[in-house]
Amino acid sequence: MYNYVISACATAEKPEMAFLFKDEMDRKGLRANLKTFKALLDACATLGDVQKAQTLVMEMEEAGCPHRADTLAALIIAHKNQQAPSTDIVSDCETIMEASPKICQTDHVPVEVFNAMLTVCLSTHSFLRAEEFLEKMYETTLPNAKTSELHVQYYLKTSKFDEGVEVLLGKNLTEEKPFVSTYV
Repeated sequence: MYNYVISACATAEKPEMAFLFKDEMDRKGLRANLKTFKALLDACATLGDVQKAQTLVMEMEEAGCPHRADTLAALIIAHKNQQAPSTDIVSDCETIMEASPKICQTDHVPVEVFNAMLTVCLSTHSFLRAEEFLEKMYETTLPNAKTSELHVQYYLKTSKFDEGVEVLLGKNLTEEKPFVSTYV
């Protein structure tokens, strides 16, 4: 029950409340599981609280919960949303990604992590870097519906409206990008 409430708080952008419920769990002796930690990491992402997110990842591993692609993606988004981001937030997030070799292998990066990196690139107007991530993704990973949405956002934000509409309608099909019509 607490996982649902914590997740709802994070989704409703009430991250402080999510941590209050986690504190109540601790007081009652209830053990956090992967769903709890993922919801709390989403709350940290909303807040842009990188330090708390990193602490949660350590707590998660101590509790026997594996650090996975979705938790790494939340950590990357926390970096994007921090109050005083560095001058090159994309490089900082890429360093985080590279520091997780169990999740991000050289020949395969999970789609959730690619999507988080695309989100960072688009929000910081790092369009050339977004293009690099899109190309790398097509080479190594099967994109999903979120990727399609981000890809269209890329076209729209780079004033390539006609190309974005083609992608959205599934008309821009090539061998490298067969997912578009499947997921849109």
